[in-house]
Amino acid sequence: MLLNLVTETLLPIALFTMMFGIGASTSSRDFFSILATPKSLIVGVCSLSIISPLLGLTIAWALKLPAELSLGLVLLASCPGGLFSNYMTALGRGALALSISLTLATSLIYIFAAPIWVQLGASFFDNDIHEIIVIPYDKILKPLLVFLLLPAALGLFFRLKYPDLNSKSNKVVRDIGGVAAILCFILIIYEQRSTFIENFNLSFPPVLIFNLTTVSIGLVLARLVALNPGDVTALLIEHTIRQEATGIYIAIAVLGSLTSTMPLLINTIIGMGISMFIVLIARRVVRPQ
Repeated sequence: MLLNLVTETLLPIALFTMMFGIGASTSSRDFFSILATPKSLIVGVCSLSIISPLLGLTIAWALKLPAELSLGLVLLASCPGGLFSNYMTALGRGALALSISLTLATSLIYIFAAPIWVQLGASFFDNDIHEIIVIPYDKILKPLLVFLLLPAALGLFFRLKYPDLNSKSNKVVRDIGGVAAILCFILIIYEQRSTFIENFNLSFPPVLIFNLTTVSIGLVLARLVALNPGDVTALLIEHTIRQEATGIYIAIAVLGSLTSTMPLLINTIIGMGISMFIVLIARRVVRPQ
């Protein structure tokens, strides 16, 4: 009952509020600057949509994880950046427009790429799985449209309509939504504590290795193409905070595997911890705008 209340009511409200505040704190010219110099967007999309899934497959193979946990790691590695990454990027004074653009672009790619990565993982780690994985596109697109595009667009419209409104009030709305979302994540983890305890020791190391490696790869790519500090912050946070909820849905509703949700559940802790560390470092490097 509590889990349904959190996932179906409280969390959607928190995400909507958070994204409205983010949109109201963002300028439309930030998005035009990305289109004018798309280097950071291209690097981020390639890393999140191609390099990360391959890394997940490699780690699962190298550590010889059980088939269901391997599929869970592939689900995590192929997931697009999460909505909460936009909030953390804003806290870290990163390129918010880049963060939102990466979340949107990788989410759209995920609709078509997810069946490929899941089927590849299923075939690679478990020869008994031969069925074609069919992803319910509407269940991926609906949360994306309702909790990302709509509130962010309303926030941008609100800023254009009331340009003289103090930007601090918009950030207060953003922060209220962010705190509410964190509380929702804590409740979800509490409700799934038995699953955590049962598989934690086997799932924690590969998820930690994946996060540290993917962040390192992000740093190397950022250095190679000479991204500015704000873009680097957005890129790294996008690699740590994923749309775990989408992966969990696929694991349970499509694959019928509760065990495969473990890497995704654990990443809500590890990814958040690493992203908080990135935010602390970034706030010392990136000047407030």
